[in-house]
Amino acid sequence: MIEPCFEYHFAEAWESAEIYALRAAQALEEEIQSLGPETVMAFIAETVVGATSGAVPPAGEYLKHIREICDRHGVLLILDEVMCGSGRTGTFLSCEQDGVVPDIVTLGKGLGAGYQPIGAVMCTSEVYDAVAQGRVP
Repeated sequence: MIEPCFEYHFAEAWESAEIYALRAAQALEEEIQSLGPETVMAFIAETVVGATSGAVPPAGEYLKHIREICDRHGVLLILDEVMCGSGRTGTFLSCEQDGVVPDIVTLGKGLGAGYQPIGAVMCTSEVYDAVAQGRVP
């Protein structure tokens, strides 16, 4: 577990959003190295933190850095877009605005437009094929 990318709480006064984003993402790199890359299957994060912090987006290019770290170590990137997905931030998935494609994404709230509770999980074809064939991607 690493600290969330919450610039307003964790950034140093002298850090720009991008410098903080790099430092926050580095925490994932260090945690993966500490645990051993072969023991880490996935990294799960809310794209926009909603329930506990009130609509806090990631700083700078944090999600791009996280995607690069996950790719380098063969770690799945799972994004929770239950609160911010389904068009709630201007694009269908909030992570689209950061140019990031997760391996798995969870959706909810906005799917039913407030009329019907519904949830969904979407994944890349690579993840789907791995599950369908019973192998690790």
